[in-house]
Amino acid sequence: PSLEHAYKTSKKRVIFIDFNGTLVVKEPAGKYLKREILGTSGFKPSQLTTLALTRLCADPKNTVYVVSGDSQQNLEMAVGNVPGLGLAASNGACFANPGGAERVWEYLDFGVDWNAVKIVAMPIISKFTARTNGSFVKLTHSSIGWSYYSCDPEWGSLQASHLVTELGEALRSFDVRFVALKGILEV
Repeated sequence: PSLEHAYKTSKKRVIFIDFNGTLVVKEPAGKYLKREILGTSGFKPSQLTTLALTRLCADPKNTVYVVSGDSQQNLEMAVGNVPGLGLAASNGACFANPGGAERVWEYLDFGVDWNAVKIVAMPIISKFTARTNGSFVKLTHSSIGWSYYSCDPEWGSLQASHLVTELGEALRSFDVRFVALKGILEV
């Protein structure tokens, strides 16, 4: 059976759609150029994309979520006006279920005092951002990301490995983990 057939004959559907790189183009940072320490694109989907999301959400068989590594504020500014759309920010660490007159956010903190983590981590991350052209910081509710995706690949990887070492030492009293993805390091 085809995907179209499965869609048309299903009684209930849950649809998860990625935000960055799917609904909006990934932010094209100026290669090797220094910029603001906090990287936020502010990109919004096109009118056609927003209309498609609205139509998907209007179907009572559908439960639709947009998932992003961005902060809840960025996600709400971009697609928060679509009625019936569920949002998952910070890679799912905070989310708002679809429905209801007002969006109600829920948080998965995992028992970590993220404000205290940010107080310790930000001076270290800021130092690495200042010396790594094209890098920037992504702050969300329950994570800190350091993006070196638009940096010189060798220099960015080298800086990321040194950053992990320095952050590991500074944050050892916190129950946090480091996740290294292509071009980004997250605490």
